[in-house]
Amino acid sequence: MQVNNERINQLLLERERLINPPQPTDQVTGVGIARFVVSSNDTQSVLELAKEVMIIVNNYSTGKWLSLNEWSNVLPPRFIECCLPELSEDEKREQAHKWSTLSYDEKIKEASEDDRWTLASWLSWLEPNERE
Repeated sequence: MQVNNERINQLLLERERLINPPQPTDQVTGVGIARFVVSSNDTQSVLELAKEVMIIVNNYSTGKWLSLNEWSNVLPPRFIECCLPELSEDEKREQAHKWSTLSYDEKIKEASEDDRWTLASWLSWLEPNERE
């Protein structure tokens, strides 16, 4: 996968925001600023891990996208350990079939109950060409 110059510029801006978060008075750029509500006994640790993971992903986003095995070796073990185990090919087919039988409302409900993802599912949303 080749990343074009515009996408590289966006990735560099994203990296800057991860390292130096925007101030409340800063003008919004790109698609905007996402806000999340996190509930944890150690919110600071969750935030630090999220930033660490996102900075690593960002640093590897301007070249060839890593394989799942390579990601497993560069991301923090405590993040990897929180992911669900990867599905077998049979499980993927079964899940895809089940998903295809759900109504839109059922899909929304099902997706809202997902509190853990496989590493592959999580990474698929972060591929540079899949981002807004």
